Amino acid sequence: MSKLILNSITVKNFATFENQTIEFDNKYNAIAGETGSGKSLILDAFQFLLGQRADKKVVRKNSNSAVIEGIFSCYDQNILNYFEEIGYPVFDNQIIIKRIISNSGQSKSSLNDLSCSLATLTNFSKRYIDLVGQFENQKLLSPNYQLKLLDTYGDHLDLLGKYEESYNTLQGLYQKKVSLEANLSQREQRVDYINFQLEQLNSLDLDVDVEKSLIQAKHSYLNAEKKNALIQNLNNIFTESDTSIVNQLNNAQKLAANNSNLIKKEITNKIEEAKNYIEDLSYELTNIDRDDLSEEDFNTVIDELDVFQKLKRKFNVETSELVEIKSSFEKEQAELMNIDNELSEINYSISSIENDCWTQANKLHDLREKCSQKLSKEITNGVQALNMNGATIRYGVVKSETLTKYGSSIASITAETNPGEGFFNLKDIASGGELSRVLLTLRRVVSKTDSISIFFFDEIDTGIGGETAKKIAQMLKTVSGKSQVIAITHLPQLASVADVLIVVAKETIKDGKKTRTFSKVSKLSGKEQDSYVTTLAGL
Repeated sequence: MSKLILNSITVKNFATFENQTIEFDNKYNAIAGETGSGKSLILDAFQFLLGQRADKKVVRKNSNSAVIEGIFSCYDQNILNYFEEIGYPVFDNQIIIKRIISNSGQSKSSLNDLSCSLATLTNFSKRYIDLVGQFENQKLLSPNYQLKLLDTYGDHLDLLGKYEESYNTLQGLYQKKVSLEANLSQREQRVDYINFQLEQLNSLDLDVDVEKSLIQAKHSYLNAEKKNALIQNLNNIFTESDTSIVNQLNNAQKLAANNSNLIKKEITNKIEEAKNYIEDLSYELTNIDRDDLSEEDFNTVIDELDVFQKLKRKFNVETSELVEIKSSFEKEQAELMNIDNELSEINYSISSIENDCWTQANKLHDLREKCSQKLSKEITNGVQALNMNGATIRYGVVKSETLTKYGSSIASITAETNPGEGFFNLKDIASGGELSRVLLTLRRVVSKTDSISIFFFDEIDTGIGGETAKKIAQMLKTVSGKSQVIAITHLPQLASVADVLIVVAKETIKDGKKTRTFSKVSKLSGKEQDSYVTTLAGL
């Protein structure tokens, strides 16, 4: 059984589909129907589930939105772990993808009931699903993907994984070297800048308590000035002005003495006591602790506080963060002064890891060369069995002068469809039917160990018929033994051997003056399937 199975696709208000659920078997599913019935719409819905951008034109007329939902069953722990790692855990072994396309053109996507990006769906589909059709074989024709298939077939994936780790490390070192070299070219200018910043930052003791102490000293000085002025004013009132209280009491004392016959002695004594009290009060005021700062000290405090404020405004931080900024500058300064040593170490590491990469890449290339010969024979035998008599397929691998993430090999698939006429690149083969047969054979051979679990073949039977169609059908059946296969077809040979035949039909319904078109699906097996295949063969 396939590790990943598409159980169903539900489409609502999607073009001519009003509300239909298409259920699939876990092996070979054939989709048939007359031209224009809506077969291709199932393909479109499937592609939307895999991350393809949707057009608002797919929304059924008079509907606000189209909804497409796909439900997959997963039986492979590696796939389950993959979804856990990307943040979309699977529950009850069910993967649920949903797309909503509004008639305004906006769309929403969800994976396992969590909102997701189209890139997330695309990455999932690239790993585990393959869509092969008249216009969807670019992936299979990619040299890099051909290398992956070759490594899958030859069981080189572990070795490739170890190489990729070394290669990624090497790329990281290259990037760091470029960054260091860029810093080196700008080092003098940058160091001057950092030194200037540190000169300012080092001019102060960058401490919150120090700043608080300076603020307190400033306030103390300002308060001392106020206190001195107050004491002076009071002393002026009490003793030090011409009109002071003491002078007034002196006058009162003299006046009382000169008129002692008119005022009791007790009054004169009380005037004396009042004078002495005021003089004592003035003395106490004069001797109050002033906590004075000198003007010079005060100016120093103001200057330091001004620097604090300028630095905070400059870096847009509070005092507590100035320490971190200073530390950051000091760290960068040390790193800049150590660039030469770092570059020397990195160059040494690059040389060592480059050698390791080349050793692994060369080993991988040698294995690929040997494996490609065997694979070429298998594919050749496969396409000849599909009535491509005399055709020869060559899975070529040549060595590159540079390293890539795939090693030092470049893959290519060439074919000679007519003996003696020369080999041509697979994508340049004239016949679409021949190309389909080559791709299908390649898929059958590699599917034994490939990670792909679902194959969707669109019109793979184009340009073929008769015995060739029967052999294509049997090969699809073979592939479905390891992976789920879904194939859109118009040939009875492909429909007859399907485990499930899904038939798409279109009907027009009139409701008063309104006429609407509906696409509907039916799932056939047994006698119903045989009857439909007979009808299909007679068309």
